[in-house]
Amino acid sequence: MKNLSLKTLALGILALFAVTTISAQEEPAKKKNKFGLANRVGVGVGYGTEGLGFDVAIPLTQYVQVRAGLNIFPNIKFHENIDVEYVGETQIAGEQTIEDKVRLDAKFGRTYADLKFDVYPFGNRGNFFVTAGLSFGGSDLLSIKGHSGP
Repeated sequence: MKNLSLKTLALGILALFAVTTISAQEEPAKKKNKFGLANRVGVGVGYGTEGLGFDVAIPLTQYVQVRAGLNIFPNIKFHENIDVEYVGETQIAGEQTIEDKVRLDAKFGRTYADLKFDVYPFGNRGNFFVTAGLSFGGSDLLSIKGHSGP
């Protein structure tokens, strides 16, 4: 029961951070030079459905910025013994019922990086943008292994 309480507390803390985002950008001295090739850097930290994320953004033009990031979804592991009943039929013995316990080991989590391009169709006149990019890294989000017997 103590282990379940720690898991519940950890998930509660993660849920609290899921609605929190922190970011920082240095404002350039002259507003006229606000956009340009790599003349400023934006840094972001957040937590959401992709896990804990770190981003770095650099403007390329008034209309395009490039972002690189790393997302870490923490590994959540659990183990469970379940009772199973298998009913099958063979030619020799006929119908048979087999009861057994199966131990399941599961892991939920992954880490991956991404590279994205943000396109601002209205330039510096608005906050609307479209993003295109790619993510690479961990291919398994959920892994379940099970075995029966001793």
